[in-house]
Amino acid sequence: MNDSKKFKSVIRIGRESVGGSVGHALALEAAVNNFTANEINIISDTDIMIVEKHWDIKLWHEIIDNSIDLLGTQHEGIGGFISKNIKEQQYKSKPSSTWMAVAPRINLNGLGFMPDKSNFIQIDNNQLSELYNLPIGYILFRDTGWQIPAYIEDNEISYEVLEIVKPSHNKSKILKGLSDYHDEFHLGDTPFLIHQRGSMRHRYRIDKLSVGFYNAADTYLEFPEWSLRPNLITKLMSIPMTCEIKIKKVIKKLIFK
Repeated sequence: MNDSKKFKSVIRIGRESVGGSVGHALALEAAVNNFTANEINIISDTDIMIVEKHWDIKLWHEIIDNSIDLLGTQHEGIGGFISKNIKEQQYKSKPSSTWMAVAPRINLNGLGFMPDKSNFIQIDNNQLSELYNLPIGYILFRDTGWQIPAYIEDNEISYEVLEIVKPSHNKSKILKGLSDYHDEFHLGDTPFLIHQRGSMRHRYRIDKLSVGFYNAADTYLEFPEWSLRPNLITKLMSIPMTCEIKIKKVIKKLIFK
């Protein structure tokens, strides 16, 4: 990477109290409105780690050489660890806002990301079934970025999704043996990125889920020098919250015992 490359600073969206899906959507819309022209732009959750060596070269090949407009992660399939085997599902097999690389010729103008969780779309015909890749009789859960499939279709955008591989699957190469709460995404036969999930709830390299995830990543990447770990002060400051979490778990068990 060219050390002289200048990066834009974080954009303040002006609503400090907004979090969750709405805050995520506001951040995504701010990002899309500030894409760099004539460049590959990437949208990414903060708990994503790219693990492919020379990933930028491979990404250039997929998007530029193969004329792909969008390359991205996809939502977990029906019956997954998070999605469960229920009728209310997010769309499937199309790029999601978790991580997405956008070709220079695409600017995503007019794409909104705002969730609408209180209003569902009934999948009651073949057109909707094909658009959201959900069986007839299911219900589309309109979480952040639910508008992406329709935007892709309306604007005739080509796309490719990374294969989602769960840690319990024999194809897993990085997170194997960890909780299926996490995601491993492959491009071809090779891991391209991994997703911890729930970084707002699971403290970075302090909570068990996060520790296992990043230790596995470090092992796969042969302990890169840029890997970050909490310092002693951070660990000490986390003790009161850790105790509070454990107490709440004990109380919950006693209540529902």
